[in-house]
Amino acid sequence: MWSAAMWVAISGSGVLLGALVYMFISIPKKIIGLIMAFGTGVLIGAASYELLGDAVKDGGITPTSIGFVSGALVFTIFDYVVSKRGAFHRKRSGHKAAEGGGLAIFVGMIMDAILNPL
Repeated sequence: MWSAAMWVAISGSGVLLGALVYMFISIPKKIIGLIMAFGTGVLIGAASYELLGDAVKDGGITPTSIGFVSGALVFTIFDYVVSKRGAFHRKRSGHKAAEGGGLAIFVGMIMDAILNPL
């Protein structure tokens, strides 16, 4: 039990240390965005690596490659379309924030249902 508690404390300490650093040091928003983007990329990469190994073992390299690349293309195209239709205003207040919001939510919901069927 103490071993598990130690690993939880070690893995959770990054959040605590990050919060303490942010409290005492002014970090530009661009740097925060870069750190968040890196963390997101690492998380997506780890999940993809874990899932791709099982997919290749169960279905083969060719179907897995086709599915992975086509999924990435569909996601990229939908992301581009949604951004051009007003989703880039999603964090701004005012009238423009509401434009395209329904479409962005709908497309996101469809993409989530397609990409995460389970």
